[in-house]
Amino acid sequence: MIININETIEVRDSFGIVQEKVWYLEVLQGNIVRVITEEGPSDDFSYCIVLNNFFTQKSYTLNHLFVGMCEEYEGENIYVSGSVLADRIISKIMKAGKINLKYWAEVVDGDIRF
Repeated sequence: MIININETIEVRDSFGIVQEKVWYLEVLQGNIVRVITEEGPSDDFSYCIVLNNFFTQKSYTLNHLFVGMCEEYEGENIYVSGSVLADRIISKIMKAGKINLKYWAEVVDGDIRF
């Protein structure tokens, strides 16, 4: 199923009628993992992206964990954390405006698996 990440619903609140977003994305911090930085082995956190429906309270987690890694930038290796990598994907999703739930798992009883 493909959803429109920019879908809104018209609701009435104390300010009158407003458009509320149905879906929102967030990055959640997971477990401590071993990583390789430009300075050698270290520890960091894994991260996941969660898609939430504000009105139904259903949540989905992307079938991928984000772990930091070294990237080349202007001829130097720099460490990029998993949260930055996840934020990059969220930016791409928002730009595309669509999400294919084929790549997401429904969160059951609030149990997000890292």
